[in-house]
Amino acid sequence: MPAALAAVGAAAVASGITPSIFSLDISFNEDVTGKGPPPHWCVHPHGVATDWFSPAQQAPFRAAFPPSDWVKRPVKFDPIDARSEAVRYALKPDRIRRVTELSQSRLKAGGGPSTNTKRRGLRAIQADELAMVEHQLGLAGRVIGCGIDDDAVERALGGFNWPRDGP
Repeated sequence: MPAALAAVGAAAVASGITPSIFSLDISFNEDVTGKGPPPHWCVHPHGVATDWFSPAQQAPFRAAFPPSDWVKRPVKFDPIDARSEAVRYALKPDRIRRVTELSQSRLKAGGGPSTNTKRRGLRAIQADELAMVEHQLGLAGRVIGCGIDDDAVERALGGFNWPRDGP
């Protein structure tokens, strides 16, 4: 995942989406319709910033992480404002399974069933696996500041070197 985080940082700087903070959002995706990929972990960048960026600024960043069958919506952006949702989403402690099912109550234009994706809790083994990976990565392995003056952060906050629990 360090390579993924480095790619996110490089794309943010190249796209001019700075200053910003990106985290790696992780979910477990299942498609029980038989039409999608097998169950898999899905990792994608989630960006937050105090000043938000135009669609023209976001376009090159989104182009660096195109949608696929494995990652339908690979990029999420939120402004940091008076609402706490953006920061909570970026650092959310509760991870989920996204389960895609056929919906008989909603039909496609052609008449067949559409799909519906529901949020479910992780299974115990999935939660254990993810907790171990996130612990090994630490916060610095999941979050990156892009275009942030590290010297200013060091002077004002003592840096981003937050203490860790464990190895």
